[in-house]
Amino acid sequence: MPDVLVDDDGTIRVYYIGQGIQANKEENTAVAFSQDGGKSWTYRLPTYVNFPNHRDPSDPDVVRLSDGTYRMYFTYSVSATKLGIAYADSPDGMTFTYKGGSFEDVADAVDSNTVLFNGVWHMFLGRERLPGQRHATSTDGRTFALASDEAPKLPGRDYYSSDEVVEDGVIRLFAFSKTEGNARSFTSADGTTWAAGDVALTADDATTLGTGFLQDVAVAKLADGTWFMAYVSGMPTE
Repeated sequence: MPDVLVDDDGTIRVYYIGQGIQANKEENTAVAFSQDGGKSWTYRLPTYVNFPNHRDPSDPDVVRLSDGTYRMYFTYSVSATKLGIAYADSPDGMTFTYKGGSFEDVADAVDSNTVLFNGVWHMFLGRERLPGQRHATSTDGRTFALASDEAPKLPGRDYYSSDEVVEDGVIRLFAFSKTEGNARSFTSADGTTWAAGDVALTADDATTLGTGFLQDVAVAKLADGTWFMAYVSGMPTE
C-alpha cells in the first residue's frame, strides 16, 4: 500500500513496499521523490532503527507533525496471533527510529491511515483480508483507542479503506472495491458517519491508467490545487 506526502517545497513523496529492490530481502519499504508534479522520480531506501524483528515496516502510513517530524505508523506483529499498529519518528523522513506500539485494541488491525482533524488524531484501520474499517482516536498521536467499527458502505458493495485527507472542514476517505473495480470517496464530519461521494477512478483496460484491478489508493493535494493519486494496479502491456 503506498502513502503520499507533499513537502513544504512541493516535493511529492510516495512511501511504498517494493519487491526485488535488494537481493537479500524479499521486500523493502522505499520512498520515491518527485519535484516536477509526478513527471519524473528518484528512489531511495530509508533507514529503520530498532524496528521489530529487524524488518522493514509494513503498510507505511506517514504524517508530518507541526514541528516538522515525519511520523510513520505501520502494521506489525504484536504476537504470533495478533496484529497491531506501531510508530516511528524521523527528522527528515529518511531515518526512522522505532518508538513503540500505537494501537493494539483488536487482533486484526492493519493498513492504518491517520489524519489530524479538529485537534484530534483519527486513525482508520483495515481488517486483515476483510473489507470495511475500524476507527481509533488519540489526543497525542502516539496511543490510540478504538472509537467505532462503522465502515463506509454502499448497498451490496464492500469497500476497503485506503487513505484519508482533511478538506473543506470534513474528512474525505478514499476506498476501493475489488468487486466494482473502482475507487470512491466518502466524507464525514466526525470520522464515524459517512456519506458516499463520487467514483474517483475506475480500472479500465482500454487506458494506460492500469488494467485488471485497482486498489490501495493514496492521495495528496499539490501546491497548485490539483490532486495527486498513487495506487496499485496491473501494468498495461502496450
